[in-house]
Amino acid sequence: MGRATKRVQKTIDADVFASRYVVLMSGPTQVGCYAVGEFSLGISSLQRRELTEIVPINFGGRIESILGDAVWQEVDSVFRNWNQDRRRIGTRGSREIVGDLVQTFHHLGLIELNVLAGMPYSEAEKIFDSVLPSSVADAPLVDVISYLEKFQPNPADVDFAVKQRLASELLSGAQQALTWLTNHCRNIRSEIKSAMLSGVGTKSCDAVTAQYFSELKQVLPENEVDNQRVQLGKDIAGAVASVKVQTGSDDFQLRQLVALERANELKTKELELLAKKKSETTKARKSKSPAA
Repeated sequence: MGRATKRVQKTIDADVFASRYVVLMSGPTQVGCYAVGEFSLGISSLQRRELTEIVPINFGGRIESILGDAVWQEVDSVFRNWNQDRRRIGTRGSREIVGDLVQTFHHLGLIELNVLAGMPYSEAEKIFDSVLPSSVADAPLVDVISYLEKFQPNPADVDFAVKQRLASELLSGAQQALTWLTNHCRNIRSEIKSAMLSGVGTKSCDAVTAQYFSELKQVLPENEVDNQRVQLGKDIAGAVASVKVQTGSDDFQLRQLVALERANELKTKELELLAKKKSETTKARKSKSPAA
């Protein structure tokens, strides 16, 4: 679980400065959250489908951000001793930090879990694990969605309403991520197929993009050629067997079979061309490598 490191904090407004919780419902297994100064977040990374606590933090601000134009009125003393000037210390509330995270990772299904806001971490973690156990969280996104759609807490539980609302919030984030991933992977597949035909452009998925396809339980575009060839063989064999077992096949059925075989021959040639281009690209890449 991603528990935030407690830092010196002010308690001016309980709503702004209370602990809040977020969860990244999809994407890579981990994404970086690197920011400094007045943009600090208090965390360095987000783990996929793990509870993350966000707390208020103190940060060291830049001179121009804190003092504005007034910096030029005392430029010598300020620049010389800025690291010791108490005015450089600012505070970011948890609400502001959560807002930055949601804006940045909204497409990957990052959501604030409002139902857990203000809870002690141990209590929030216990409820979260009861709704989304690690065995489910580690599964692909499409399986997580199926689980959450069917989830029903025990009506006898004291925190029944909290668990029910939490499941609804998690499902909302997961579906949000599913929409983006589906469109993104469709575009990547089209781009890679075009590149394999033209020989120009990206012809395979990087490690992060491969995780996106895994979240959807989809075959990587570069592996689809082999799978399609196998399926073509099955289609042709099935069509031939179907005609052979029929009695009294008329000329129309035979013409259908001939047309099917011709279409499959053309498709096979197309797939062979794709495979050939992929092989040539791989050999060319190896020949240019230092090891070669």
